[in-house]
Amino acid sequence: MNVIGLDIGTTTICGIAVDAQSGELLKSKTLDNGSFIGGKPFEKIQSPEMIIEKVTAIAAELFEEFQPVCAIGITGQMHGIVYLDSNGKAVSPLYTWQDGSGNELMAEGRSYAKALSEETGYSMASGFGGTTYYYHTKEALVPADAVSFCTIHDYAAMMLTGRKTPITHVSDAASFGLFDIEKGCFDKQAIEKAGLNFGFFPDVTGEFEIVGEYRGAPVCVAIGDNQASFIGSVQDMQGCALVNMGTGGQISMLTDLKKAPENMEIRPLCSGHNILVGCSL
Repeated sequence: MNVIGLDIGTTTICGIAVDAQSGELLKSKTLDNGSFIGGKPFEKIQSPEMIIEKVTAIAAELFEEFQPVCAIGITGQMHGIVYLDSNGKAVSPLYTWQDGSGNELMAEGRSYAKALSEETGYSMASGFGGTTYYYHTKEALVPADAVSFCTIHDYAAMMLTGRKTPITHVSDAASFGLFDIEKGCFDKQAIEKAGLNFGFFPDVTGEFEIVGEYRGAPVCVAIGDNQASFIGSVQDMQGCALVNMGTGGQISMLTDLKKAPENMEIRPLCSGHNILVGCSL
């Protein structure tokens, strides 16, 4: 039995097939993402259609070559959001983690990210999904037929399984901001205080649950790429730190801390565990 892994990065889209028993890498395939599209000067947006076309092509190739497939796992770039309609179809570009809309200035001179931070008490940066949604709400830019949003890898899981509603792992949900890590859920009071529609935020799970099937193979809920790299790379989660340099970069380690030191973040990992992360971008 074999396992397929898919990774939707900002720069590349990757897939691997692995022997589920031995852990042997059977094949890897990498494609340029190449989906950036034009927009406002401060926007960093990608085409979800182009991304899904490449993801499904890689999944189909690996699935055909390495049957039987017992599971498919998905990860990808965190923070960004794509808006969905009631049928689970994308009705917007992917607003990536690099999107600069949160740094734009409101009428009174504050940035949207700063205003949202002050209104909610959460430290919100430009590129966080919650900040992007706040900017779109204030500027009346949320698509008229949108009813929710999710990450691009959540969307890939939906497209592979035919699922119509998104479900987001805590590792990704926290990357949107406005998320209570201790309770494992979005902060409804803070979200509504900022004038946002709580219903747009996806359902959240803290477990590695199955969200559907692709050609009979179970597809696991997508997880954040920072957490996926930690789980996949360290042999001793208690005693190891992971340094990863790509389009972005992080140093990550397991933590029992409830509050992060200055210039670092606490991010949910799985099953109640968190990692302490320092980011270069």
